[in-house]
Amino acid sequence: MVFKAKGITLFYFAPCDGYFKIFLTYGKNAEKEMKQSYIPEHVKEAISTAIDYAEGKTFFIDVKDESDLESVFTLLRIKHES
Repeated sequence: MVFKAKGITLFYFAPCDGYFKIFLTYGKNAEKEMKQSYIPEHVKEAISTAIDYAEGKTFFIDVKDESDLESVFTLLRIKHES
């Protein structure tokens, strides 16, 4: 599933067995702020190793508990502000 706001793709959502994945693409402006934000190290590692495409870097987060969901909210806020 794709979630958009005002014609801009915010993220992709993929349900899995007992959890879900969020796929995010972001530009270079957001990368530095994402890495400096208060998110778990495994999320920062996903950002650091993200695949670089023409539209930006793409990575995914497995959302298995509330702390993962909080990370997603933080990253979406950063993406929206960038």
